[in-house]
Amino acid sequence: TASFGRGQTNALSVRPGLAGTCTMLHAGSLIIFLITAVELWVAADSRVIAIGTQQSDATAICKIHKLGAVFYAEAGLLKDTHGRFDAAALAEQAAVGHPTVSGVAHAFEARVLTPLMHTVSQLRTLNPHYYHTHVRERAALQVAFFGAERRGPRLAIRRFFIHVEGPASPSASIDRFDCPGDCTNAGTWAFLGGSEVLNRFLEANRRYLPEHGPRATLQRLMALEATAHPDLVSPPVDILHIGPEGPAWVQRKPSCPPLPPL
Repeated sequence: TASFGRGQTNALSVRPGLAGTCTMLHAGSLIIFLITAVELWVAADSRVIAIGTQQSDATAICKIHKLGAVFYAEAGLLKDTHGRFDAAALAEQAAVGHPTVSGVAHAFEARVLTPLMHTVSQLRTLNPHYYHTHVRERAALQVAFFGAERRGPRLAIRRFFIHVEGPASPSASIDRFDCPGDCTNAGTWAFLGGSEVLNRFLEANRRYLPEHGPRATLQRLMALEATAHPDLVSPPVDILHIGPEGPAWVQRKPSCPPLPPL
């Protein structure tokens, strides 16, 4: 499974927004990756949570996006309904002029921190319970950039943790996980969101992947998390495969657009 080291800390001084200035925030929950030396599998659930003064369900979306030569997936705080914060739109902007996974990831870091921290401060006022339960001292946003490059698949995960010390404004730290580089073996699992249910299953069922294959294993992991946390994870599940022949949808809902011909 993937492990993350503590990254640099970027302290941003922002004032909490007024609850009335941000009607809703949308949050997503679970993306699963399996990366080897020659292929990458990605699975995403469809659940989106609408966070206002209360919490409810929002319209399901596709959480896997193609941005030129690079793909992007997201979990955590995705956007607000006023257009002040939209992680996928920022990722699309970061992809302009950056054809590599690492280049887009670096450009995204530079763009996202300030609007994310303003959004976190707004959430602290808008819904204190959700903020303290799901955001404070946790990863408010988790994103991944991935694709195929000359030497095989590449994956760059960035997790933005929120920290608060005393009465000061929140600060953020970035945890980075890159493959190749941080992957410890021939087959590495990584998660955006999720719980210990996934790690426990993989540890207890080491033969499940070779016996059932990546697609069935991804479906099983998604089903386990949806059963354990039905308020956070739900089908349908979208699965993308990137191999030597290029990227291809294994299964997708209509809101995930088809890929252009190779």
